[in-house]
Amino acid sequence: MGYTFVRHFQFYQPTIKLIKIMRQFITALFLVICGAFCAQNMYADNIPTKGKWGPEDIKSIFPARPTASIEGQDLTIEFTSPLSNLTIQVKDNTGMVVYEECVSASGPQVYTIPLNLENGEYTLELVHRYGYLTGSFIIEIE
Repeated sequence: MGYTFVRHFQFYQPTIKLIKIMRQFITALFLVICGAFCAQNMYADNIPTKGKWGPEDIKSIFPARPTASIEGQDLTIEFTSPLSNLTIQVKDNTGMVVYEECVSASGPQVYTIPLNLENGEYTLELVHRYGYLTGSFIIEIE
C-alpha cells in the first residue's frame, strides 16, 4: 500500500504544478485581453459638448445624451440608449459644413465616422428633436 501511495503522489505532484502554471497563464491572458478592450477608448480625446437635451425636470423619459470623441481622423459618437434621426454636423472654423449625416441607434452602440479633413479646429453639432449639443475639437495630423 505504501508503495502505491508514493507512486501516485509522485504522479500527481507534476500535474499539480502544471495546473498552477496553467491557472497563472489563463489569469495573465484574461488580464491582457481585458486591458486591450479597456484601452481602446483611452487614447481618444473626449469632445465636451454643451447645449439643451430634453426638459431639465424630466430626465427618465428622454434618451441619454450621446457622447463624442476624436482620435486622429476618426470621430466617434457613443449612444447609451436607442435614438433615431440624430443629425451629425462637422463645421470648419469658417462655419462651412464639411460633414453631415443623419444616423440612428437601435440600442447602446458606437458609431465611428472616418473624417478626411485638414489640420485645424472644427465644431461638432448634434441636432435632434430632443435638443442640440455642440462641441469643438482640433485635428492635428503630422
